[in-house]
Amino acid sequence: MKKVCNAYDPTEAHIIKGVLESYGIKAEVQDDQLHNLVAGIGYTEAVIPTIWIFDDRQYDEAQGILDEYEKKKKDQTRDEVIWVCSSCQEESTEAFTECWNCGASRSP
Repeated sequence: MKKVCNAYDPTEAHIIKGVLESYGIKAEVQDDQLHNLVAGIGYTEAVIPTIWIFDDRQYDEAQGILDEYEKKKKDQTRDEVIWVCSSCQEESTEAFTECWNCGASRSP
């Protein structure tokens, strides 16, 4: 087994596992139960969920898939930005009518 990445939380870890398995790479999530134990305290490398693959020979393929996954995730996040606050320049989505950062109203 070989570790391919860390995840932000258990949900993301299981999504990544599913992505890898959709490409035929058998994967496993480890340390996903520790997330609840440290909530609010802070995370360290020792308590964040990790994703491992069973076949070390698929490591390079898995990394390529994960690179593409991260790129798509960034593109989606970028697409969600609808407006930029004229007061503090913070980016927000359409759901916010006021800036979540400084409270200024969204300019038309």
